[in-house]
Amino acid sequence: MSESWKYKALGKLGTLTSSKRIYKKEYIAEGVPFYRSKEIKELAHAREISLELFISHERYNEIKSQFGIPQEGDLLLTAVGTIGEIYIVKKNEPDFYFKDGNIMWLKDFETLDPYFLKYTLTLFVEQLKAISQGSAYNALTIEKLKKYAVPEPSISEQQQIVAILDKAFEAIDQAKANIEKNIENAKELFQSKLNDIFSQKGKGWEEKKLKEVCDIKPNKKESKEILQPSDEVSFVPMKYLGENIMYFNSSEIRQLKDAYSGYVYFREGDVVLAKITPCFENGKLGIARDLKNGVGFGSSEYIPYRVDESKLFNEYLYFFLNREVFRNKGERLMSGAVGHKRIQPSFYEEELIPIPSIEEQKSISSSIKRLQNTLDDLESKYEKKLEDLEELKKSILQKAFAGELTNKAVEV
Repeated sequence: MSESWKYKALGKLGTLTSSKRIYKKEYIAEGVPFYRSKEIKELAHAREISLELFISHERYNEIKSQFGIPQEGDLLLTAVGTIGEIYIVKKNEPDFYFKDGNIMWLKDFETLDPYFLKYTLTLFVEQLKAISQGSAYNALTIEKLKKYAVPEPSISEQQQIVAILDKAFEAIDQAKANIEKNIENAKELFQSKLNDIFSQKGKGWEEKKLKEVCDIKPNKKESKEILQPSDEVSFVPMKYLGENIMYFNSSEIRQLKDAYSGYVYFREGDVVLAKITPCFENGKLGIARDLKNGVGFGSSEYIPYRVDESKLFNEYLYFFLNREVFRNKGERLMSGAVGHKRIQPSFYEEELIPIPSIEEQKSISSSIKRLQNTLDDLESKYEKKLEDLEELKKSILQKAFAGELTNKAVEV
């Protein structure tokens, strides 16, 4: 930090508080929007907010008169879970209120430009996490943040630093947006290739229902035919089933007798699909590999497919199930309560799969894997560029608060 700057505790420079508590019984269907950390994060990143909670205008006006509401230039800082998302209240902001405890309200900082304060807190996000408390989740208390020392250069120098950082970060954010678009294009290219392959009908190809070429959800009783109750098996929770990762295994081991009840059985080489929202839509799917004693058990939300290797290659089936069009169709046909919707047997058993010869299936799978490896390498390079840009942001911030950027150009 610049040695010429003065430092003061945040609590001595302004007011740190939270909102007046709102109870669940006060939520209504329409009214004044009520923001949680999720909505503040969306505002901080200039994203469209999906409004879900509201309080009445009468309650809002009551709070406004008794407790006050955020004004232009006030900062809202997320303090529970994801710490450090910051939103600066704009002029003529539409009415809203926010969740107590989860969001800190920073106001009355007369000697600090709000955008300078935001950049200061952005630089200290990792330190803010370090001073947070709570073992189950991160949480930042007002009392600890009040003691946090921040620089206090002149307002004119603050505004000069903000202008430099705004310009530099705008260029970085645009570069990041371009890279993220390239990543999305690569994913779309892969899905387009999958759709082309599985929509064609080559010579001699047949169309079969999945249940005609797979043993879907094999009976777990067969595990007792090949193993003893005390024998060890792999236990695979949902977290071990990846997205766009062909093979999965698990380091968790249980005895057969402890895994048998309440869990889904599968075997080495089975293709396992998650059937519940949002796991299904996110593409949680994989082929079991390196299972203890060749046997695995896992979530009751799994659908294992066992192929007849003389008719269907498991990697070919994996790519068929990994298509975006398959997931979109399944999502439309889901049923169940909100948050617990599942694809139904009429979909995951009856869907038609094109069946070429087993040799063609293996050749097609090899071709898709080569494409996927190429695109994965490309995506890794893009991800590395994104990481480099984030590091550049941190470097520029550090230089700014070391007094090294004033009156100097920043190269991005």
